[in-house]
Amino acid sequence: MPILSQQKQSQAPDFPNVRPSLDLRFALAKKLDPRITFTRASSGTYFGPDGLMRTAGVNEPRFDHDPITGQSLGLLIEERRTNGIRNNTFVGAVVGNPGTLPTNWFSYGNPAGSLTGISSQIIGTGIETNGVNYIDIRLYGTPSVSGVWSILPDDGSSNPAATGQTWSSSFWLKISGGSTTGITFPVIFFDENNSGTGYITGGSYSVNLSTTFQRVSATRTLNGGASVNIVSSGFRFSLTAGRTIDITVRIGLPQLEQGAFITTPILTSGSTATRTADTANITNISSFFNASEGTLCVDSEIPHQTNLKFPSIGFTRGAGSANTINFYYYNTSTPYVAWLVRNTADAAGGGTLAANLVELPGPNQTVGVYKKFIGTYKFGEFNYYFDGKYVNRSITNKRLPSNLTYMEIGTNGNSDNRLNGHIRRITYYPIQLTNQQLINLTS
Repeated sequence: MPILSQQKQSQAPDFPNVRPSLDLRFALAKKLDPRITFTRASSGTYFGPDGLMRTAGVNEPRFDHDPITGQSLGLLIEERRTNGIRNNTFVGAVVGNPGTLPTNWFSYGNPAGSLTGISSQIIGTGIETNGVNYIDIRLYGTPSVSGVWSILPDDGSSNPAATGQTWSSSFWLKISGGSTTGITFPVIFFDENNSGTGYITGGSYSVNLSTTFQRVSATRTLNGGASVNIVSSGFRFSLTAGRTIDITVRIGLPQLEQGAFITTPILTSGSTATRTADTANITNISSFFNASEGTLCVDSEIPHQTNLKFPSIGFTRGAGSANTINFYYYNTSTPYVAWLVRNTADAAGGGTLAANLVELPGPNQTVGVYKKFIGTYKFGEFNYYFDGKYVNRSITNKRLPSNLTYMEIGTNGNSDNRLNGHIRRITYYPIQLTNQQLINLTS
């Protein structure tokens, strides 16, 4: 093989003296290697190094940044999601006293009459310093009875739902004027409704409301029974009879999406909108891959993920193939990342799955934390290291998979199997590095 004829395994005790045959530095380079095919059939949002939210066009990769520090986070890979809030960019809002709420928006008091003595006012709309669209709504006066004031950005009539589904709601929020005097218990609430938007049940989840513009979120698994057909979500806080209030709340880009965690903002201006899944792969790995032995190094975020979804980084025979050499990300009650070498029973590989499966699970991880993972494969020995620590090893003569031609980068077949996180770097060596080199590379 040409790669191996020009290189040999390093004898140095510290780092390899051979160059990797593949080195994808997403966080540093902020561009794709030309061998990578990237697709996304819709636009998608991300944050630039200046802290401003930006929109990437169709099939444009997103090299995301921390909106506060500007730190480069790497390549963002997300699953398909739909924002059920039809108008989160505040189309139709009219500034005035009281002014007009955006199209499809509602505000109300509960119990009936709790807004007696209370007035609302649309102060303005605009773009925050981080590039997020916002509306400022003022609430002031002295309520005659104790109750709650709610803002509902959509009645949910465009969001078909069912018991057992999990939904996540998010808002950017900030106190842009006045204070919280007389106001308690800011919450995100969910309403489970029937087909006529009649209320069945719901829940409220406390969030932080301060002078810092920040994204807050809540998640609920619907439990209202067979008559649940619609889900809606909003923001509210409690008022006390006789206590004067005066507060202006800045609300940015509300989002309601089916899933156990929030994803990047999806902009809408009159109807629901879908951000399709990010897909990144290399369809021909022959220029850098060695089927006999190798070392795969990954520096990535531990993603938000749900059970029975297995996004991976590594090599297969094609999208979603069961013949793999890869890291896969898994989450039951707690997430972990496993090193997997698998050869299913087929004419090319022979044998059986049970006889040719090496699965080395890692320890439990924390979502959102970046970790460095390294896995090696070679007939007779398989190793797994992360963050400078030995994780697992298998000394076995199980058969390696054959005819691997394809590399998945944070994906795995269908659109639900996505990393939902960032990848900073992927490095591949066409040799099995020494154990000391593996420790140093992940430290």
